Amino acid sequence: MKLVEVVTTMTDTKRRIGFGVVGVGAMGRVHAENIAFNIPRARLVAIADTLVEPAKKIAANLAVDSVYSDFGGLIDDKNVEAIVIAVPPYLKKEMIVKAARAGKHVFVEKPMTLSSNDANEIIAETDRAGVKIQVGYQRRFDKSFRRVETAINEGRIGRILLMSSHTRDPPGLSPNYYLDFSKSGGIMADTCSHDFDVIRWFSKSEVTKVYADGGILVYHKELDPSGIPDHVVVTLTLEGGAIAHVDSSAYAVYGYDVQAEVIGTNGAAFVGIGERHATTILDAQGHHGEYPASYAERFAQAYHDEIEDFANCILENRTPRVTARDGKAAIEIGFAADESMRRKAPVTIKR
Repeated sequence: MKLVEVVTTMTDTKRRIGFGVVGVGAMGRVHAENIAFNIPRARLVAIADTLVEPAKKIAANLAVDSVYSDFGGLIDDKNVEAIVIAVPPYLKKEMIVKAARAGKHVFVEKPMTLSSNDANEIIAETDRAGVKIQVGYQRRFDKSFRRVETAINEGRIGRILLMSSHTRDPPGLSPNYYLDFSKSGGIMADTCSHDFDVIRWFSKSEVTKVYADGGILVYHKELDPSGIPDHVVVTLTLEGGAIAHVDSSAYAVYGYDVQAEVIGTNGAAFVGIGERHATTILDAQGHHGEYPASYAERFAQAYHDEIEDFANCILENRTPRVTARDGKAAIEIGFAADESMRRKAPVTIKR
């Protein structure tokens, strides 16, 4: 018996999960490249995108033979065991459900979907099928954020009193679908859901009350018809009594800026902006540093590690670090924040 177990373990360490990627825009391409070149226990076997010709060029660069013009190709491909879904939010629920029913594991970029009912259906279908599903909140895999998690778990921060999380994007809006709130969920779902997930993750506590405000301060021409703000501030009350602050700006001219802090009874922990280089120059004109220009640069390590860990979860039959239930919780905070902005009043989250 022991000999068989050893042989099985050796075989498992050599097995690679066959991945398909649907949607090879900016984020899908990052995941596809990591799977193709950088993750030993995964292999990229297929790509699907409605823009077939650009997809074929990407596939050629990644040495992938199978390119499909629709999602059904990945579902029918027997070499595809897991699917990375990197398409606009309004398309995700149907794809996740189809993948689960076909027995495919799913990694889905945030937000997982745009309604609580859809989130419940995703949870029910993936549970019923027994497939793994992970949501792309990559900050949980970033080494700086993980150090804060470790400090909290070790008791070095003590009882958490106050938290904050900030996301400031360089100038330039997301693709056209972003301007339709029903398709993107706006800034709360598209951007701040990262921050909401960080607050839940660090605190290990659910949000009970939300108060939010925001406005269109820069992109009036683009956003006035949609009513989607480009700057927001959100205050959160948590079950354990702690309070938290989230803000987002869509116009940070100095670069891509993500920060977080946790203050507790024993200490505090901070995640800074994330500098492109470790060098800081001080001269008569002041302080000079270089900061990441994009999310792909700031979180390159985390994007790699989240997919690598997902492949390992499948092979080792363990639960992903970010589940569909986490995905649902993050967007529900966003829904409450949008409602709070409309009502100009606090909103209680009921569970």
